[in-house]
Amino acid sequence: MSLSIVLASILILLAAILFIQFTNDPLRPIPGPLLYRLTKWRLAYVEWCSNRTRTVHKLHKKYGPVVRVGPNEISFASLTARKQIYGAGSGFDRSNFYRLFDVYGRPNLFSFGPVKLHAERKKMLHHEYSKTQILVSTDGITEKVLPP
Repeated sequence: MSLSIVLASILILLAAILFIQFTNDPLRPIPGPLLYRLTKWRLAYVEWCSNRTRTVHKLHKKYGPVVRVGPNEISFASLTARKQIYGAGSGFDRSNFYRLFDVYGRPNLFSFGPVKLHAERKKMLHHEYSKTQILVSTDGITEKVLPP
């Protein structure tokens, strides 16, 4: 009898936690399948099966251009959103995913996460990537590649 009381108490506690989680969730209005909202492991399984792109595309077809694919992950499928999120001057920090592109453990211009650090580094290097500098650099290549 006491084991059933303990199990019932655990179930009630879990239900209360889920209820509180759902009612206080700021991402609640964003559509998506329930299982994806509850756990990141559903999307991880899809990724492991090499079906993430197809699956997320199907979710967008069903739910629209904004879909919740994890407890803290949203997928956008619009050009406007892409420009706002990834475009120059968006103001969004890069996630830890970009740290995969560090060189020997040190961040580079591509992998700097915080917007402020990225902007500081970009100011230091912007002259090297200017159109004038690129054209000057390619002059020497053109001379060596093209016959006189």
